[in-house]
Amino acid sequence: QSISVGKVLWPNDEDWWTFDTAGVSVGDVQLISSDSISGGSVYWMFYHGNDREVVDGIEGARTRPGLCLSQDGRNWARVEGDHHTGALFDVGEAGAWDARCIRDPKVLLAGPSDIRLYYTSIDSSTGARSIGLARTKDGFNYTKHAGGAVFGPGPAGAFDDAGVASPCVVRLGREEFIMFYEAYSSQNPDVATIAVATSKDGVKWMRASGPAHAGGAPGAWDAGGVGKPYAVPMAGD
Repeated sequence: QSISVGKVLWPNDEDWWTFDTAGVSVGDVQLISSDSISGGSVYWMFYHGNDREVVDGIEGARTRPGLCLSQDGRNWARVEGDHHTGALFDVGEAGAWDARCIRDPKVLLAGPSDIRLYYTSIDSSTGARSIGLARTKDGFNYTKHAGGAVFGPGPAGAFDDAGVASPCVVRLGREEFIMFYEAYSSQNPDVATIAVATSKDGVKWMRASGPAHAGGAPGAWDAGGVGKPYAVPMAGD
């Protein structure tokens, strides 16, 4: 365990038709027990990948979610998803809020046969980031939330009115879902803060009145903003 193994996942250089031939970016790693996987508990890596498709003038902007499995957390095998590119599921249809990309997948094991994958997309018409949800019973077959994004930018003038991204959702007991996310303000749209929202069902969210954590003072290592939150539930809530 003390040996550095270097990179463990790289762009797919074996199948030219897949969604991740140009790049991969890790979103989440979970140790999940599944009756459908021989050997019991294995590591599940949820990630997003891209090919070289040009979207909105940007090469590689079309990202889709993928899944890899591993017995040891080092050697990973891709799982071919339902989409014809091998992705777990596709971006939205033209004009949909998530038609451009699906990125930064984070997974919540909400209960028996209730796995929830939260993700970020960018609306091509406004450039604003929002957060979506796809659900699965087995980890392989996903259904997007029918109502579109489950959490979007705040009202004009709010600390997150320019977009929300990179969600990480955890349970606190049985009564509450808590989402940590990146917040972007129209007053400083290139600098992220970390904010918190709460929910009773993991779908309808109530945002706070301000960010929970912001970057440091000028000259500090985090003066450029803070983001990509990952919350770890501890014993005793």
